[in-house]
Amino acid sequence: MASCDIFIILISLSVIQARAHVLDDVISSVFRGYKSEVRPYCNKANNTVVVTIDIGVRQVVDLNEPKQTINIGAWMRMNWLDCRLRWNKTLFNDIETFAVPQNKIWIPDVTLYDTDAVAGLPGMRDYRAVVHSSGAVKYQFPSNIKASCKIDVFHFPFDTQTCRLVFGSWIYTGSEVNLVNKSDTMDMSSFIENTEWEVVRADAMNVVNYYGDQIYPTFECVLRLRRKPLFYVMNLLFPCFVVSFMAALGFVLPPEAGEKVNLEITILLSLAVFQLVIVNMIPASGEKAPLLAIYFLASMVLVGFSCLMTVVVLNIHYKNNGRVSPRIRKYVIRPLKKITCLHTEQKHDKNDNLYTTQYDNEETVFKNCQRQPVDINSDENNEHPKGTRFQKQLLDILIEIRDCISSIVANQKRDSEPSDWSILAIALDRIFLIGYLVFTFVVSLSIMLTASSGD
Repeated sequence: MASCDIFIILISLSVIQARAHVLDDVISSVFRGYKSEVRPYCNKANNTVVVTIDIGVRQVVDLNEPKQTINIGAWMRMNWLDCRLRWNKTLFNDIETFAVPQNKIWIPDVTLYDTDAVAGLPGMRDYRAVVHSSGAVKYQFPSNIKASCKIDVFHFPFDTQTCRLVFGSWIYTGSEVNLVNKSDTMDMSSFIENTEWEVVRADAMNVVNYYGDQIYPTFECVLRLRRKPLFYVMNLLFPCFVVSFMAALGFVLPPEAGEKVNLEITILLSLAVFQLVIVNMIPASGEKAPLLAIYFLASMVLVGFSCLMTVVVLNIHYKNNGRVSPRIRKYVIRPLKKITCLHTEQKHDKNDNLYTTQYDNEETVFKNCQRQPVDINSDENNEHPKGTRFQKQLLDILIEIRDCISSIVANQKRDSEPSDWSILAIALDRIFLIGYLVFTFVVSLSIMLTASSGD
């Protein structure tokens, strides 16, 4: 039994060795006199080599906006017919195909135009090609394609970018090598989704270009990418909205707090930081400014204007050394009070009643003292000569106390009532607050709708 197994193994090895010898014979027969540097030229009637190209997009690795380049991982598939690589498979033990290194056969010089990479396609010289007995050559290899892509960031981060990949022969004309597309679309069956970009369309087409009397066919792929804006909305737009609307707090903050100008300047610096972040993410372009950058600029202008208005309000509020003109009071302050629903009538406080009660009590004491006249000739006064002087001193003290209380009550009433300048400052604060909120909302809404409607 063991001898039978050994016999079978020996027969199998001999068959494999014989087939290997046959494959060597095929390769020796096919490549006898073959020149890999020369383009196939089989018949005079039709000597054009037709190269069929198909691209399978594996992944959009990166789209670099500042450098305006796109990096794609793709599978390149090329097929053409080389009449010099034919053999009769019946004469060689039905061997139909074999694989050879790419430097052993002629390969079309398909080049990616508009690229800063090395000549040809990356990976094109590193893999093997499959040759069929009919002379058909099938060459497939993975490649990391890096091409130029014009970026339009006007609608950033709701933008859609279109990148064109143009492939063509660098040496041969259309009468020598013709490039045709296998399908009208790129193969997306093995595509890995990108976290930032969504592939909307992936078209493939054959374009014929004329340079003088020569024809240069090209194979063009058009990738249409739409940005996923969630990351930028959560980390850029929403904080900017919050910071912009926080500038309205400067109008709500009372002038006595002393932090109105500091708040506005801090918000202005925050918007400047957001502007620097946007500048580092987009290409420097003199053609179009992104709507988001325009929005930040408009927000900075609004916050700067609010800072200026805050200074004006503070200046008016603390202007207590001058009296308001009756015309300003009549034609400015009163209409502004009605527009802003500002009420300045003061309610009486319990302290006012306390001072009034004390004042009435002092008046009663003063009157009671006056109702008791002193007779200097009476015996009581003779017995108590100091009583009259004491009563006079007491009356003088009560009179001074009454005057002090009257002065204190008058000063408190005057201080509790806001001055006309303070009323004007409060009214302007409310008007600036309403104007800032309305203008900020309108600008934000219009810019965001314009940006999100970009296609």
